[in-house]
Amino acid sequence: MHALRAENLSLAYDKAAVIEDLTVSLPEGKITALVGPNGCGKSTLLRGLARLLKPERGAIYLDGREISRLPSKKLAQRLGLLPQSPSAPDGLLVLDLVGRGRYPHQSWLDQWSREDELAVEKALELTGASELRHRVVDELSGGQRQRVWIAMALAQQTGTLLLDEPTTFLDIAYQVEVMELLHQLYEDEGRTIVVVLHDLNQACRYAHHLVALSEGRVVARGAPTEIVDETLVRDVFALDCQIIDDPVAHTPLVVPLGRKAAPVSASAS
Repeated sequence: MHALRAENLSLAYDKAAVIEDLTVSLPEGKITALVGPNGCGKSTLLRGLARLLKPERGAIYLDGREISRLPSKKLAQRLGLLPQSPSAPDGLLVLDLVGRGRYPHQSWLDQWSREDELAVEKALELTGASELRHRVVDELSGGQRQRVWIAMALAQQTGTLLLDEPTTFLDIAYQVEVMELLHQLYEDEGRTIVVVLHDLNQACRYAHHLVALSEGRVVARGAPTEIVDETLVRDVFALDCQIIDDPVAHTPLVVPLGRKAAPVSASAS
């Protein structure tokens, strides 16, 4: 089963093509990572999948339905998006931010319900952010902010969640925290998660399915253990490396080949 599918998709900015004639399917109920070098089209593809960028050609399907034919509110009830580097208004409380995720489910006659309240509480609990509910968003640490933004997306209660580089600009401990959270959401909720990542080792450790992009085209896709090797890393990232087994996750671990270690001198022994 595939939650999202793009067929013969072409995406452009001001008529400058970024993605051309791309066809790809993303598995349902799994974590998919979009990987590749800067400028390869990862974020552009994610924006197209989220209907933030209108295709020049081709179509995108969500659960078998073309998303261009879905009303905006219906799409927002089925597809959640966390953009790159989101920002909140000054002084906004965490509870209010997470509550904004309920807008697609509300109407003029019923603007806030018990169902909305329960959805917000569950999202805060799932992300470990319950104790932050009365804090100002701007005052949180980087990892806390990302958890809160993910909570807002979860409050939409969509089956599919798209995230654009959620670990960018975070310290390594917060990066791990965010990726562990996404994996926990997959285990507890069975959600379909599509995430753009720069770190190939993170992608290999946490994603079930990889889509490797280069110059706007798919060059490989599949499970990390099936597609990640020295040739792929050299061809896609222009990096010579050695692939070893991650001693913790037993997934491919990319070790760049840089300067060789200098021999130890006799005087240093």
